[in-house]
Amino acid sequence: NFAETYWFIASDECGKYWVLEGTGQAILRTLEESPYFEYYIVNKSMSWLVCENHHGAVFVKGEIRNQRSA
Repeated sequence: NFAETYWFIASDECGKYWVLEGTGQAILRTLEESPYFEYYIVNKSMSWLVCENHHGAVFVKGEIRNQRSA
């Protein structure tokens, strides 16, 4: 759901991390405007995690499903 809020964790090559909270829509808009970098997106219940590394490889842990139908 693009209107729900998630945690967005971004990192740089020096090992610094930034934790932000935003809607799925805002996170996707940010990623569209950015070069490849390592980031994580996690839902508030921490039942799933999405990671993309700086090479563009995407990893998913957990089951992502429509939260309204859960």
